[in-house]
Amino acid sequence: MTHNSKIIIDKNAIRYNTSVIKNKTSKKAKISAVIKANAYGVGGQKIAPLLYKEGIRDFFVAHFKEAKNIKRSLKFKKANIYILYDFAEDNYKNIIRKAFIPVLNTPEDIILWHKVARRNPCVIHLDTGLSRLGIDEEKIKSLRNKNIFEELNIAYVMSHFSSANIEDSSACEREYKEFRRLVKYFPKGTKLSIANSGGIFRNKKYHLDMVRAGRTFYGLSPLYNENNELKSAISLKANVLQIKEVKKGQKIGYLGTYKAKKDGKIAIVNIGYADSLLRGHSNNGFLYFKGHRLPIIGLISMDVATVDISNLKNEELKQGDFLEVLGENQSVDELGSCANTNGCEILTKLSTRYDWIFK
Repeated sequence: MTHNSKIIIDKNAIRYNTSVIKNKTSKKAKISAVIKANAYGVGGQKIAPLLYKEGIRDFFVAHFKEAKNIKRSLKFKKANIYILYDFAEDNYKNIIRKAFIPVLNTPEDIILWHKVARRNPCVIHLDTGLSRLGIDEEKIKSLRNKNIFEELNIAYVMSHFSSANIEDSSACEREYKEFRRLVKYFPKGTKLSIANSGGIFRNKKYHLDMVRAGRTFYGLSPLYNENNELKSAISLKANVLQIKEVKKGQKIGYLGTYKAKKDGKIAIVNIGYADSLLRGHSNNGFLYFKGHRLPIIGLISMDVATVDISNLKNEELKQGDFLEVLGENQSVDELGSCANTNGCEILTKLSTRYDWIFK
């Protein structure tokens, strides 16, 4: 019998969330899945086939290696696999050979693809306010004047919302209007995509021809400070390695950042910053045992964390028991907020060292 910490992925919850996304999405828009970074840490080669069975045929990844892994996991079923960032002169031949679809982020990318594979589909990425990747209006005009867009097989022109998940959605509207203005430089009938997870739940007019869902498949909230109708698909349980008694004033952990406020008990738990807890959770987060909230005390170590169990009166905790990190009492978003980050960062920190159970 194993006593490792356990990550449990609820496939039925992912199926349910996919159905919610479908119901929220405009009937004329395709739903694509963003499964970069190993499907946000959940396991791309497990998630892609699951979503494929739910009718998803378009997948976005970050790099060529991810694209190969996803294609292999789908057993070469017909699917469109888009590579968001990994396009350069030294790998375009591999992209063509594997029939992947590159997202072209710079004028140089576009000119190269026009030269070597203009009949193959591509995606043009516009910068409409995020100031990250994508081309701006000046470069769009220059390329249009060379008639390059008319000679390309453009699957989609896309952009990306900067703030679709926050309460003030004014940035969404500005970026959407800018996107609609810039796409007029492209051939009539070019398909469009701007809505990420937040955009899907924000407004159907943002859906256009394709939406790109990511964190919402796993139940993370698409809109902060609003009721989340999605189901959490992630549970994480960490086992107790040791229980100790401590005296008032005793320092806990590296650098002694926490002093025991009274005589009591602590539990050392098998999870650290190599896993899903961050240094930001030090003295600032919670684990749970049978519904009881246990404060994290002291600095998070690489492999272990310490929690105060002094207030567990009628519930005996012993070595080998499991504490809830993610689950019924604490969502991925909530764990992230304790460390002043988001749930996506927590997911991408999920450890491969633990037992993974897909059920």
